[in-house]
Amino acid sequence: MKKPSKSLEYALKLLGQRSYSEKKLAEKLRLREVEPEEIQRVVSKLKELGFLDDLRFAKNYVESAQNIRLAGHRKIYWQMIKKGIPKDIAEQAIEAVYSKDDEVQAIRRLIDKFAKNIPEDKMYERLMRRLISRGYDFDLVSKEVKRRIDYQGKI
Repeated sequence: MKKPSKSLEYALKLLGQRSYSEKKLAEKLRLREVEPEEIQRVVSKLKELGFLDDLRFAKNYVESAQNIRLAGHRKIYWQMIKKGIPKDIAEQAIEAVYSKDDEVQAIRRLIDKFAKNIPEDKMYERLMRRLISRGYDFDLVSKEVKRRIDYQGKI
């Protein structure tokens, strides 16, 4: 039986620590000064063995970003592009995993969290800015912030 190459062993070690997109794993190997042909062989072998799958990586990333970091779909999309996920796979993962119901709940949780220390006269502007910067849609954020301000005014 043929012994795996050093670069394959290194790639497996990296994947044992956390998951990577194909592009990011290739960059790690490139930083290790692995030859481009060897990088291609390692990536192909890992894909063949099922250790490297951009769609699976993207779906896991979307789930984590939405549920743990409470990020909006726009921010998640651009973070995946930055990580080397192809646009079509990023879109496919968001469509498959991202939940609009969870998005509304996340916005409400963030509003509750951020609204505590904001003066009432600046609440709309500051909440809008913070939530839009997290990648949420303007219309949805505006609706939820207005809902919160109306609710707060009735207390």
